[in-house]
Amino acid sequence: MTVTTNASGIATGSLTFPTAGPASVTATVTAANSACSCTNVSSTPITINVTTQPSCLVFLLPPSGAVVAGQPTTLTAVVLCNGLPVSGASVTFSGGGATPVTVTTNASGIATGSLTFPTAGPASVTATVTAANSACSCTNVSSTPITINVTGGGTGGTIQVLPSCWQFNLQAPLPNPFTATLRARVSPAAAGVTVSFFVGGQLVGTAVTDATGTATLNASLNLLQALSGSFTATANVGGTPVQATGPLPPCLPL
Repeated sequence: MTVTTNASGIATGSLTFPTAGPASVTATVTAANSACSCTNVSSTPITINVTTQPSCLVFLLPPSGAVVAGQPTTLTAVVLCNGLPVSGASVTFSGGGATPVTVTTNASGIATGSLTFPTAGPASVTATVTAANSACSCTNVSSTPITINVTGGGTGGTIQVLPSCWQFNLQAPLPNPFTATLRARVSPAAAGVTVSFFVGGQLVGTAVTDATGTATLNASLNLLQALSGSFTATANVGGTPVQATGPLPPCLPL
């Protein structure tokens, strides 16, 4: 680009480099009125290191277990800036006729929200960043939509998660150095019901209910799962798929 010097002999211009990498730049006088012969005089070239533009990505994970109309479904999204977690970002989950919900990412860039789909059938769901403070321009960046198969509701029973927590286990091998005790109870109480437990959108194990309808699982977790902050229990009670989600804090004392 060509600009004109001011009274101090300073010219200020702007260049847009199309690709990343080293760029050699020169300033050349193309016309001048002075006592000197300045036309076609060039500066010594300088090398500029052009970096890539920060990139923001939003990943929406499929829900754990069956999704039933009229029951809350837990969804998890991860927000990354150049591959690093974005904490404190506002993420809105929407789609499938459900009322949108907005939650905030934790220190690991993970946002966990709950949608209740009103009817059975395929539901297209998206996670969108509505606000974020990061090196990337994350606002209005959306995940790739995922399609969820929502089944019809039933009256077979329910499941509830019970207080659970995780702790660091010095004896556990990498990459799963954390141990969690996960508990859930089905109603009406029945023994022999298989309960699946999910942490961070991943199945970590199953357990069978006792006579009180309670299932307990001791699971090994990786760092990302331990920091996810919640877990989900799913089961089939009386022919109805059910699920519930609850908090997963560290056990106290640490």
